[in-house]
Amino acid sequence: MPPEAFAVLRLSDGKLLEVRDEHSSALPGSTVKPFIPVSGIGQCKRKLSVAGHRLDCTHAPVLGPINGPDAVALSCNCYFAALALRISPETLRQSLQDFAPQLARTDDQRQLQALGMWGVSATPLRLARAYARLLRTDRGAWLGSGKTGTTAQAAWYAGWAPPESPGVVVAAMTGGRGVTDAKPAAERLLAKWLR
Repeated sequence: MPPEAFAVLRLSDGKLLEVRDEHSSALPGSTVKPFIPVSGIGQCKRKLSVAGHRLDCTHAPVLGPINGPDAVALSCNCYFAALALRISPETLRQSLQDFAPQLARTDDQRQLQALGMWGVSATPLRLARAYARLLRTDRGAWLGSGKTGTTAQAAWYAGWAPPESPGVVVAAMTGGRGVTDAKPAAERLLAKWLR
């Protein structure tokens, strides 16, 4: 089944190879995390509740502290929620400029924004272009072959291939969950364009 909306870019020059419903937008969830400037060591307490939202971590349990690159790779909600309170609302907003960010006014808004759950939005084309730029930086190495995101509005996956030397970037938006719905849809698009 094809994704509801997607964009496929060639990484070398940013050329748009294929697009569907490029203006569909939704909260981007965890796909925003790699764009936030990480610093310091954090702890994952596994359980997280922000403004009535249960946002518990779903990654494998971690023993001991975790650093920024590990937090990105794990997509640790606890780390990013704590980080959001250590950086200014303006720094957070600027780091998320690819996601039409609002300026957070409360601690809850800051934490939810760092998790892609408030005050940000994405379209498949905007997300694909953001990740194409990110892959040209050192942070691209923290991500493996892609990043999922899940909110009540949509499921997301931004991915690229081949992982070790990306040539094609895709962002897909579906219903359901990022890992079970958006990721397989995006991987089918990548396979098509790498044939």
